[in-house]
Amino acid sequence: MRYDPDFFLECIMLRIKSKAAYDHLKLQKLLPLPCTDTIRKLLSCKTCTFCLNAYALNAIKNYIQNKPKAMRYGFVGYGDGGLKLSEHKDELADHGLVLIFRPFRIQPIACYATKGACKVELLTELMARAITVLDQNEAIVKSVVCDGAQSNKTVMKMCGVIGKHGQIILILTQDVTSFAHPTSDGELIYVFIDVPHLLKCIRNHIFNVKEVQFKGKMVRFSDFELLYNTSKIPGNPLSILSKLTKSHLDPTSFEKMNVKLAAQIFSNSVVLAISYLKFLFKSNVLFFKYSISLSIGMAPKKETFFYDDWLKVEKYRKWLEKGQSNLQFSCILCKKVKTKSSWQLSNMGVGALDSHMKSNGHKKAETISNIQPSVAETFQKSKSASYDKNVEIATTAVAVATNTVDNKSATDLHLVQVLQENLSATVPLNVVSHTPRQSNHFVVSTDQVLEAEIRWCLKAVSKSLSVRSNNEDPELFKVMFPDSKIASQFSLGRDKMSYLLHYGIAPTFHDQLVEKATSCGPFVVLFYESMNKIAQKQQQDIVIRFFDQESQKVSTRYFNSSFLEKQKAEDIFRGLKDGLLGLGAKLDNLLQVSMDGPNVNWKVLALLKQELWNKPDGSTFFLELGSCGLHIVHGSIGTAHSKVGWSLHKIFSAAWYLMKDCPARRREYINVTKSKVFPLKFCHIRWVENVVVANRFLIVLQPLTVFLEKTESTKDHMKSLSCYSTLQSAIKDPFLRAKVKFFISVSQEVEPFLRQFQSSKPLAIFLYKEYGAIIRNLAERVVKPDVLKPKEGPELNFNQIFLLDLNDSDILLPAKNVKIGPACKNELKDLKEKEKDVLGFRRDCRDFLVAMLQILNERSPLKYPCVRTISCFDPDLIFFQPKLATKRFEQFTQLMLDHRQIDTAGVENATKQFQKLVYKAKEEVEFSKIFESWDMSSDELSLDSFYATILTSKHFPNGIVDLKMLVHKALIFSHGQAHVESGFSVNETFLSQNLHEESLVNLRRISDTINFYGRVLDVPISKKMLTACRLSRSRYRQALEESKKSQEVSYSTEERKRKLLVEELKEIKKKQKLTERKNSNDLEQLSMERRRIETQLSHM
Repeated sequence: MRYDPDFFLECIMLRIKSKAAYDHLKLQKLLPLPCTDTIRKLLSCKTCTFCLNAYALNAIKNYIQNKPKAMRYGFVGYGDGGLKLSEHKDELADHGLVLIFRPFRIQPIACYATKGACKVELLTELMARAITVLDQNEAIVKSVVCDGAQSNKTVMKMCGVIGKHGQIILILTQDVTSFAHPTSDGELIYVFIDVPHLLKCIRNHIFNVKEVQFKGKMVRFSDFELLYNTSKIPGNPLSILSKLTKSHLDPTSFEKMNVKLAAQIFSNSVVLAISYLKFLFKSNVLFFKYSISLSIGMAPKKETFFYDDWLKVEKYRKWLEKGQSNLQFSCILCKKVKTKSSWQLSNMGVGALDSHMKSNGHKKAETISNIQPSVAETFQKSKSASYDKNVEIATTAVAVATNTVDNKSATDLHLVQVLQENLSATVPLNVVSHTPRQSNHFVVSTDQVLEAEIRWCLKAVSKSLSVRSNNEDPELFKVMFPDSKIASQFSLGRDKMSYLLHYGIAPTFHDQLVEKATSCGPFVVLFYESMNKIAQKQQQDIVIRFFDQESQKVSTRYFNSSFLEKQKAEDIFRGLKDGLLGLGAKLDNLLQVSMDGPNVNWKVLALLKQELWNKPDGSTFFLELGSCGLHIVHGSIGTAHSKVGWSLHKIFSAAWYLMKDCPARRREYINVTKSKVFPLKFCHIRWVENVVVANRFLIVLQPLTVFLEKTESTKDHMKSLSCYSTLQSAIKDPFLRAKVKFFISVSQEVEPFLRQFQSSKPLAIFLYKEYGAIIRNLAERVVKPDVLKPKEGPELNFNQIFLLDLNDSDILLPAKNVKIGPACKNELKDLKEKEKDVLGFRRDCRDFLVAMLQILNERSPLKYPCVRTISCFDPDLIFFQPKLATKRFEQFTQLMLDHRQIDTAGVENATKQFQKLVYKAKEEVEFSKIFESWDMSSDELSLDSFYATILTSKHFPNGIVDLKMLVHKALIFSHGQAHVESGFSVNETFLSQNLHEESLVNLRRISDTINFYGRVLDVPISKKMLTACRLSRSRYRQALEESKKSQEVSYSTEERKRKLLVEELKEIKKKQKLTERKNSNDLEQLSMERRRIETQLSHM
């Protein structure tokens, strides 16, 4: 349907004026109005520009050019923000500036958008330009109107306008309320502050500060509260005068913008109501004085009587009781300490009770007694709660009455004093507060409710609960805790938990991590890929490692994940860069990239060097420690096992699969063998962790052999199983037990290293010593002793092993002398096999060890200088071998200098500080005890905590900044992929059908933060998080709209492609008909093209 431009403009104006009226007219089909989407689409076709609107200016000129001068006056008003006319940015604007000219009606003349607040100089320039342009279009500007923002006040000050109250006196001598017209000589432009804005500012200031002084008089927020509370009492005449509501006294964020509510606070009806309330309080003062003298008050002998209502007052009821006569009172606390038990009221009335409370004897008795409330007092407390509220309101009334009494009237002041002293005895019981919202004693802060909801969300994530699992929790809490205001306001459904987690909590945690990581200096990046079966993509998890200055410990945290469709080096590199976008320019602080050892990862590392930090001289900022040492050790055993061809992994797996998911077979196995022990599952990736599997196999091998022999002739269906045939051939091998025991012996050789380094602790400093010990121990099993004899010093240099040619049989031990382990050696003694066969088995064992050593040497991290040099910070090396530690420290500082991680001055200072550390460790008793007590295997003290205790200003008063900086960098080096691989199990707990990739990343971030702090209760809930959670719903809706728009764009793109393919298919069909008639040779090619297009259409 086509719309007339004028009609369409009227539709837009009606829609802006009243959405409800527009919707009513359209739904009832009273007018053929366009729908909202049509209006939006048609408006989007109209070009939208900022700056001055020439069309609006021209319209103003045409309207007023023939008008008399008196009808061409107007003022310029402007809002917030601004932008240079020539400046354009691609960022989303968050401030807007609108300039309007108002002669008779509001007419916008310019619009600007900016990122952040506008500078004052630009604001002044834009205002002057608008006045000038209006003057050129025959309009006369006489004033400028704006709100009272600080930027606007600065603009006024720059124009010579003064707005402070104390400087208004200057108006008598000079003009301080106007400035000269930019183009017209002698003309003045007057400046006005928007009055509605001033009203809102004054109201907000009074409500925030509570007490405001003006010209010696006080304006109190409590007066408005008291007026509201009193007017709500049924039958009170103030309810006719006062129209105050909760929205007036406790406005929401939107209600604070309402001018009507602000103006009504200062309305004439409120003034009259406060005046009437003042009159009532003055009258009540006289009434209370009279009632005190008659009812409570004065006995004929100028003495006062005991009043029973005193027992209900909170501050008296814990110790007060009636005396033997009406003229006395007793103290329960003073009785217990055996002091005086009763006192005369005399003519003091309730003042006697206050005087007794302030006495030293009563205070001493209260301290000594320290009694607990009785059961009766506990029940009495709930009954008197309403009375205490009445006392509180009446006390407020007395305070207001005090404020309203004329300062010059001594009589009135005396009356108020008497009223205060006898308040507890004369409070009218019908004074009840009907506005718990106005008192903090009765309300629950929205922050408390929101914090409770946030912590419940964290609890759900920590227990891997779905967002649907808590649908009934809010109602359950209300039933379980009926007296809790937080439980009554707790509302957390599926959608709310979802957007709190993904648009409030997770982004806040990630921003905190980015802020902490970028402020702590150097960091290490770890990445690893695994298959995400839900997304059907490769998931690349990225972990960062840095030294947390706040806790003085190494922190290893999950950062982000990228999802890859391909695993080429370029794809992995692109995913790594995308995942590290949050760090921005701080990537210059990258110290190391930790990874496992596939060739594709080495290419990724090369691409990273090439793009980021490769310098002309070939040096780079980050250092290398090789690939993950844990993967190398696991892989070396697997490679060695494959080389000798033993197939133990197939045998272990066959034994497990034979008994897996088959209850009948397991029952038969138990009946035949009388054994309830079954094989365990073999892990094909982590070979060393299969020691338990191998030991269990040795236990079940004998009963398993019996079971196979018993069932060989009876169970024909089992013979078709591959696992059955594998076991049948395996049990015939006489060296099977010997092979398993040798496998166990070698695995136990390296198992301590793997268990120790399967941790997130800072262990890279010990990598040189521990990894080298593995190589040395394995080499001693197979290499001749004279070859391994140290050439220099008492200990073997690991470089000697690297330089050995293990393919040279001359340096290897004879097969019969290879150290195969005691268990395997005893097993060979029990075998009655030929010596030739035993020697062949020993050769296989030697080949196994040689192959394992070759892999360990080829991929060894010890080849990298950084691994060797950072061992200078090993406490054992510093304490027992200080010279070697000093030598390696010098090499480490030179390495850091070459990689531009430290300057020459820092090297000199750090060297002196390290020498002092070595001296203290050897000579000072306190330091020696600390170094002697160091234990690498201890779970109580990690290396970062160890250095945090000794590298302090107390031990090094002259400073230790440079050495501490090098220690921190050495500590954050990654020794392996243990932490990043532990995230696989975390991923599995969160994976579910239809889980979005972004949702998984957010859940990982939240889970990582909870694990970092330890418990949900220990996670701090900051104001920033509360604010983010409040905005999470709007962000959620915005994300939905953006997703909807992107889907529409994608759908339209696909639709266009489909139409083009359909047209192309029609053309091909026509060509096919023509070629069939001509018997052309192009028919086959057209058929192929047709099939290709039809395939694409079917996929769409």
